[in-house]
Amino acid sequence: RCLSDWSSDVCSSDLSAKYCNSGNYVECLATAKEATELKPSYAEAYNNMAAAYIAMQKWDKGIEAAREALRIKPDYEAARSNLDWALSHR
Repeated sequence: RCLSDWSSDVCSSDLSAKYCNSGNYVECLATAKEATELKPSYAEAYNNMAAAYIAMQKWDKGIEAAREALRIKPDYEAARSNLDWALSHR
């Protein structure tokens, strides 16, 4: 799917995760935001944003993004972990 349509929500979120994992948090945020514009209910993209903000020590923004991911997908453990981490470090 991504080979034919890089503008899809899933591809944007996947690319965002790759940027986060490589430490490129600015690109991580940009592509995660793109994914949420394409699909506002995409919890994984909000969690990628949370991870990037947390890595940049922008705790409040990380908390907000993690809470949005959990609002969409209440049982999302990665988002819960990011939220707990950010709350304990701000």
